[in-house]
Amino acid sequence: MNEFDSIRDAHGWRKKLKELLDEAADAAANGDVGTRNSMAMRLTEFMLHSNPDTEEILILDKIADKTSSNLLKRNLDDRVGAIIARTAEYAMLNKEFRVRAEENKATAEALRFKGVLKTVKALNDSIGVLKELKELIKNESDQGLVTRLDKLSNEIKTVRDKLQDEE
Repeated sequence: MNEFDSIRDAHGWRKKLKELLDEAADAAANGDVGTRNSMAMRLTEFMLHSNPDTEEILILDKIADKTSSNLLKRNLDDRVGAIIARTAEYAMLNKEFRVRAEENKATAEALRFKGVLKTVKALNDSIGVLKELKELIKNESDQGLVTRLDKLSNEIKTVRDKLQDEE
């Protein structure tokens, strides 16, 4: 047995619709999606059970239908509003992420550049040490070692020059 089975005449249907409309007003003011959905369903059940299909009952059904539709529309409006708010929040977070990514990119580039400068300095220092070593060995008799040190010195200079070109 449901809440509509005991209603027998137009007066009873008017009274029941009035009761449902009062509850629908409370549900609309409440702001709870579940309550509004439940109320919309009860109004739909009202339309299914109301009888006989006289002009007066059909007018009551129309009122119940509009009220049910308005409750459901309110739920949709609330959900669309929530989606719009989330979309705006996403846009802000996305923008913040891009700004931070650019900042991080600039920092990474600066750190890489700093590393290149340190490497170039180390290579320059190595070239100097090799030159000193070469000069010391020139006075000795091992020409093969001097040749290899020249080659190593030239290779280090090539690496240094390439790194300086990247700056």
